[in-house]
Amino acid sequence: MDNELQYCLKCKAISVACKKLKKEELVELSKSCIDGEIKKGETFLRQGSITSYVVYVKTGLVKETMTGLGEQDQIFKLLKDGSYLGMSSLFSGSVHHFSYTALSDLSICYIEQNTFERLMKKNGEFAYDIMVTLCKDNVKGSLKLLNQSQKKIYGRVADALLYFSDVIFNKKKFKLPLSRKEIANLIGTSRESASRALQKFNNEGIIKLDKNKLKILKYKQLKNISRTG
Repeated sequence: MDNELQYCLKCKAISVACKKLKKEELVELSKSCIDGEIKKGETFLRQGSITSYVVYVKTGLVKETMTGLGEQDQIFKLLKDGSYLGMSSLFSGSVHHFSYTALSDLSICYIEQNTFERLMKKNGEFAYDIMVTLCKDNVKGSLKLLNQSQKKIYGRVADALLYFSDVIFNKKKFKLPLSRKEIANLIGTSRESASRALQKFNNEGIIKLDKNKLKILKYKQLKNISRTG
C-alpha cells in the first residue's frame, strides 16, 4: 500500500484537488492512473470518441477544439499543467465533446472515469475543488463569447495577447503558442485581420514581434485596448 500511495504523494505535479484526498483514496487513485507522454502536435482525445478516462496534464500546453459545420475547427481555450481534460464529457454524455491537441510535449495521467466519479462522490472537498474549476471555466467561456460578439478586432487581439501573458505564461515575453490562423480561430476572425492587428500593435510599439517571439512593451496600453474594445 505504501508504494501505491507514494506514487501520487511524490508526484510534483499533484493537483490541488488531489491533495484533499484521504490516504485510502490516494491509494485508489494510484491504482487507476496510467502515465503517458504525448508528442507536440498529437491529438490524443478526439471529439466523438467514447469517454473512458479523465486526463490530467502534469506538464505541457494543450488546445481544446470542436469541429463544427463545414469541418471547421474552433479553438475554445488553451490548457496548461494542472488541468483536467474531458470533464464536460464526464457529466454530459458518454463521448468527448472536444478534441485535445498537444501544443508542446506533454506529461499526462490517464485516470479511469469510474474511479474519478467515485472519488468525487466520496470526498466533498475533492469534488468542490473540481467544481470550482469547472465553474470558473464556464464563466471564462461565456466572457469570451461576449467579447467576440461586442469587441472589434483590436480588442479581441489584445484579449488574446493578455490571455497568453497573464493566464498561460505569467510573463510579458513569450513565444506565441498558436499560429496566426489559430489565433484568428481562437478570437473569431480571419487570419488576415488578426495578422494586421498584430502588425499594427508592433508598428505602434505596443508589442515587439519577431516571427513567433513576442514581448509586450506597453502593457497598460494593451489593457486599455482590451477594455475599450
